[in-house]
Amino acid sequence: MSIWERAKAFMADKENVLKASLIVVILLALFNMLFAPAITGYAPYGKDYKDNKRIDYLEEKVFVLADNFSSLLMENKNLMSVEEENLEKIKDLELSFFSLEKNFSSFALHQRKEVASLRDSFGNFTKNQGSVEQLKESYNALAQNSANNICCKAKVDNPKINFYDVRDDRIVCLEEGGFALSCS
Repeated sequence: MSIWERAKAFMADKENVLKASLIVVILLALFNMLFAPAITGYAPYGKDYKDNKRIDYLEEKVFVLADNFSSLLMENKNLMSVEEENLEKIKDLELSFFSLEKNFSSFALHQRKEVASLRDSFGNFTKNQGSVEQLKESYNALAQNSANNICCKAKVDNPKINFYDVRDDRIVCLEEGGFALSCS
């Protein structure tokens, strides 16, 4: 791995970038304090005094920047911990969502099967309803024929009998009300 690749990998982490920036600022301040007089040459005492004041001012600025930088690092760590907590919450919510989705799918499948079963039952009911109507017609015809046989014979004894009714599964001959007899 080349030095540039190592540098890129080091700089990929935000915390490393902030640390590297702080180190560069401090090194520049130290370089300025230590080597600036050697580069520019020694100046008269008055100029050195002004430079010393300027150096003191710059040192103060460096310390303020270092304080601000450390505050930013702490804030960055706090934000990163909050982000990690939020990521955990998101993972938990995703798991809950997938579980609910699976439960809903199985519930929907069960409901579809239930609907299909009800449709089949309804189809059978409508098919059987035709047979029930046939049975009802057959029952009414049987009751009519039986009533004609029974009540027409009873009419010989009581000529006022002209009607019949079915009560408690028995044929009752009546003088009025009910169904008309057809004695011929």
